Amino acid sequence: GGAPPGAKGGKAKGKMGPAQPTREEYQDWVGKCQVKLHWARLLASEVEASLFSEDGGAEQDIDLESLAKHFENKVEDKVKKELVVEAPVATKTCLWAGTETMAPDKRQFQLSTMMKSWKPSDYVTRILSNLESLNLAAITQEDPFLLDKVGWTEKFEMLLIASQSFTKAEWDRLQEEGAETKYTWSSDVEGFFRRFKKIPQCTSRLKCLSFNLIIEHDINELAEQTSKVMQALEAIRSSTALPVALRKILCIGNHINAGNSRLCRADAFDVMATFEKGEMKDNILMYLRDVELDNDQLVEFKQLADTLRGWDPPTIPPKKDDIDKADLHNFQEESTVISQKLIGLEQDLKTLQVDLQAEKEAEIGDEERRAALEKQLQNLTSFLEAVGNHRRKINRIDMNISEMSDMVQDLLKRFAQKKLEIEPGTSDLRAGRILGFIGSFAQKLQMPERRQKRATSSSARITSGQGPAVARSKTTRN
Repeated sequence: GGAPPGAKGGKAKGKMGPAQPTREEYQDWVGKCQVKLHWARLLASEVEASLFSEDGGAEQDIDLESLAKHFENKVEDKVKKELVVEAPVATKTCLWAGTETMAPDKRQFQLSTMMKSWKPSDYVTRILSNLESLNLAAITQEDPFLLDKVGWTEKFEMLLIASQSFTKAEWDRLQEEGAETKYTWSSDVEGFFRRFKKIPQCTSRLKCLSFNLIIEHDINELAEQTSKVMQALEAIRSSTALPVALRKILCIGNHINAGNSRLCRADAFDVMATFEKGEMKDNILMYLRDVELDNDQLVEFKQLADTLRGWDPPTIPPKKDDIDKADLHNFQEESTVISQKLIGLEQDLKTLQVDLQAEKEAEIGDEERRAALEKQLQNLTSFLEAVGNHRRKINRIDMNISEMSDMVQDLLKRFAQKKLEIEPGTSDLRAGRILGFIGSFAQKLQMPERRQKRATSSSARITSGQGPAVARSKTTRN
């Protein structure tokens, strides 16, 4: 407490009057005055008959020197603590360089985010080991990959893109002595890429692995699509009930189109009200279902409808932006793209094979290194055989597309009595519209639920022998 600095002593020496404190001295004094010590004044009358008045109220002896040192040490500790907190923290340099669109720290954050999904760590370690030994097939045979094939295919693709974007200076900084103490460092990011870079031709090996996974995914997807279309076209072509129903519709149409010479008009004009309500088509199909087709034919339409479920009927009139999910032209284009990727992969693998063979022949004195290179060549040969299986699969898909093209043209010819073309010399291979139309047609000709129950019940009685017995009893009574 006390007076502020410069105010002690009353009058100042000389003619200038009392000396005024500086701003810093004044603020320091104000701060000290604001410290609350929570002392309270005690009067002698308030402490009578208490422990403080025992022994005549004599003061206890204390070691004043130790007490002074105790407070001095506390003050020194506080000063040291404040100095440590306020001391500037040394920052490390970011290893990654910035780009035109991304600062170095943002780029590091992006890489860190990408590598967070590379788990478990022991599988990541084996990935690097198998890349080094060129045992690429082993990478795709472990549980983490098998449980998420699509996810790991994308991870390898993103890793390839990232590694191809690194500059030579960045690769050099990763390999520097003591880089982990010089730059901002994470074992999952910078540490991973340092281990990755130590693998000979690391980017080329990763490229072969990534392209193989992408090609395998694309082939399986295209094979699944073409298989569904082939199955649907086969069901339509092998149906015996469908031609019967179509011919009956043609016959009904011819009768409606016929007329009487006396009236000079077709019979359809007599049912024009039904046409105008849009009910004629459904009425004809209901008539076919309830009168003209037997139970076996209706069951076949049920099976056909199930096979063609999911194919949308074409819009009438067709829209310009309609996309046919089973356009065989698109299938052919996708197959061509996959074949081109496959050629590129085979060339990369053979280039890698030539380089390894040359390195092996150059290692004359190091038998251990020669043995390691020989093992890599064997693994690469096995991988080339697996890529050969991709070639055989894509060839089978091409054959199926060609066969389906003939089936579509045959169906169009049967339905329209002529070969339809989009443009001169260009065949219409939009199979989806055929599958959608026939699928919608088959759904409306399914056996009604009540009729199906009666048919099932009747079949059960005949199987158990009740049907014929009842018939005989009726004949006897008659």
